[in-house]
Amino acid sequence: GLCVRKTSGPSHGRIDRHRIWTAPVPPTITFPNAKRYIIVERESSTLADVRTSIETRIYVTDLTQNQASPDHLYRLITGHWSIENSLHWVRDVTYDEDRSQVRTGTTPRVLATLRNLAISIIRYTTDRAINIAAATRHLARQPDTTLDLLGIPRRL
Repeated sequence: GLCVRKTSGPSHGRIDRHRIWTAPVPPTITFPNAKRYIIVERESSTLADVRTSIETRIYVTDLTQNQASPDHLYRLITGHWSIENSLHWVRDVTYDEDRSQVRTGTTPRVLATLRNLAISIIRYTTDRAINIAAATRHLARQPDTTLDLLGIPRRL
């Protein structure tokens, strides 16, 4: 693949360099609507430029090469990371997730998904500036309101 972009800059006491490649998805792959692979390699170094790690992530998009340049794809991906980091911060502050003792099997992922759902419902149905913890406590005391927000009938 062709290296199409490098980014770097100090962040959290380290330097991250990103390289992005894109490639067409072969016709033998039957993933619905998949047009291109996006490969993002992040090399992290100390501020003294001593490499500490390399991480590779692979994404798939339905956008063609003409619809999205590597720069555009990189902005989409980093925007996704920003949303993911924001959700993690809210989950940790509101639900004290980082101190959870649940660490085995799929349970941590399931709990994170349920917390994400709760946060998303609160943000979607209320003012975005609302205190998520206060809204969670309020909805916990009013289960009928929670069911209404989810579109679930109160009586089955």
